[in-house]
Formats: sequence, structure tokens, C-alpha cells
Amino acid sequence: MDTATQKQATKGNKRPNDQSTSTNEKKKQKNEPKQTAPTTQQKSTSASAPAKSAAAKIADDKKAKLLQALSRSKHISESSSKPVSKPVAQPASSSVVKKPHQLSKPTPKPPQSVKPISTTPQNAKLTDLQAKMKKTLSGGRFRMINEQLYTTTSDIAVELFKEAPETFDIYHEGFRAQVELWPSNPVDHFIQTLSAAKIPKTKPLVIADMGCGEAALARSLLSQNTHEKQKFTVHSFDLASPNEFVVACDIRSVPLEDGVCDVVVFSLSLMGTNFIEFLEEAWRILRDGGQLRIAEVVSRFPDIDKFVEALTAIGFKLTKKDASNKMFILFDFLKKGKKAVEGDDESQPLLTPCLYRKR
Repeated sequence: MDTATQKQATKGNKRPNDQSTSTNEKKKQKNEPKQTAPTTQQKSTSASAPAKSAAAKIADDKKAKLLQALSRSKHISESSSKPVSKPVAQPASSSVVKKPHQLSKPTPKPPQSVKPISTTPQNAKLTDLQAKMKKTLSGGRFRMINEQLYTTTSDIAVELFKEAPETFDIYHEGFRAQVELWPSNPVDHFIQTLSAAKIPKTKPLVIADMGCGEAALARSLLSQNTHEKQKFTVHSFDLASPNEFVVACDIRSVPLEDGVCDVVVFSLSLMGTNFIEFLEEAWRILRDGGQLRIAEVVSRFPDIDKFVEALTAIGFKLTKKDASNKMFILFDFLKKGKKAVEGDDESQPLLTPCLYRKR
């Protein structure tokens, strides 16, 4: 074999594995990203990323814990509310072991016997223990939600009700139980006084019920309208909408134009820590000379005079104060023509949370 032939044979006898290995290593080196030091711009961007405020973190933690507690208590409540039914006696199984040749043969089905009727119907009343447990759980969930509403801002409350829509029903079930213990309900006072109010001849009396609950005020007043005379127009706002009367929103910003209301009502609904924003929104939607009516729990006021001063600073004038009820205090204000400058004195809270004790 000559020298040219040997070179050609040697060139053709190279191992393919060696060739693929070197090719893969080149691709790997090509694909590996180059490690570069972070640029000055990247360092400044990461350093300037705003950290979440401590207050926001606390609020998020409280909301998360409340949602977890609601989920757990709901599961317990559902399991405890199931009526106890008597166990159905099952027929005793035969102790005779069948032989293999018997298993292969089809056995005739025994005649169907009538199943015993359960002595406990589906809508049976709960036992005393179950009823007591359900009441305790309902009361506990109501107190948790109530505390959350009083100790956080309204925007967090809106998020809570969106994430757990059943929260509204749980809260108002507990609220109705509390109302039964009261000597009177402030909503009834507003229904009575507004029903007797002087109605304009040319248009209905326009009312905004802020934090309306299940819209008892609207349902009562609107039922007095007739085809001949529409006495009332009622706008009802709350965190959730349980019926067709209620618009779900944050009551610090309701979907109404400026100066369209004759009366704004807060019946035990100054609940968020930002309740001053609720009152400023009431000033916005009231016409000049419009009425602001408030009912609140007496024990919430560290200093009633300071509360009145705060509303005067917003742009209201006190016309009437009724403290004859031991539980509630009633205020009537008029909107003045010009909003005053807000004060900065926050040394003492104007209202404290209304927290229910465990009974």
C-alpha cells in the first residue's frame, strides 16, 4: 500500500465517539452564560425596591389568620351540624368458608329486603349538644370578623369579603343574635324619623345608607313609595351585596356624584380605622344643608366633644345630640357650605373598637 493510500485509510479510521465528544464540549462552552458582575444600575434597582411597611404586613397576617380560622371553624361547624342518626343493623356475615369450586359457580341473588327507614329525618333538629356547639362556633366566628372590621382599614375589609364571601353571612348572623339582646335597634329609629320627615314636593328624599347591612332601612322606606308619589330614593352601600338593594363597595368612595343626597346615615357602621374618610365621603355626596345622621355605641367614645370637633373640622355643624339611650348615642349634623381644614391631632382616638366579649 502506498503512502497516499495509508493516509486516506488512517483519516477514515478515526473513532466517531472522539469527534462527537469534542463537538459536544464546544457546544457546551458556547451555550454556558458568561458570569458577569452586576452593574451599578442593577445594584441600585435592587437596593431601591420598596420594602413592605410593617403595618401592611401586620394587616396581611391578620387577614390570613382570620381566613384560616374561618375555614377551620366552617369545617367543624358543618360536621357538628349533621343530625345524629341511629345506626342501621347490618346482617351478620356467614362464617362458612366457601370451597374453590363453589366460588366459580354463580349464586342466585337473595330476595331484596326492605331497608329500614331512618328514624331521623334530614331536617331533624340538632341535639342540645350540637346546637350549643354550633352557637359557640358561630359566636366565635362573629367576634373574629367583628374585631377585624374594627381594627383594619376598609380596603382590607373589602379584600377579606371578596376572598371569603361567606364572611358577610357569618357576620350578620352573629349581629342579628346581638340585636336580640338590645333594648332597641338604631335602624328602627332612623326608619321612624325619616318616615315622618318632610318630603320635597318636586322630588323624592334622597338617602345614602352607609354600611347598610341587609338594607333594612331601604326595604322599609321604599315600601312606602306609590305610583302617585315616590317619597324616597335610598342608596345602600356595604362591603358585600346580600340582596338587590345593596351595592358592594368601599364606603370611603361610593359611586355617587357630588351633592346628590339629602340625608346620609351611619347606623353603627363607623367601623374601619379610617372612618374619618367615610365621614369626608358623606360630606362630598351631601348637598349644602344636607343632614348627616349617626348612631354609635356609647362606650366607643373616649371624648364626645372631640368627636364633634373632628366633624366640625370636616365641614359639619352639630344640630342635635341624643344620649338618653344607655347603649347608643345619636347625632344630627348639617353640611356647611365650605369644608374646613382637617386637624392633625391624633393623640387620642376619636372612636375605640366595639369588641364583643365571649359569653
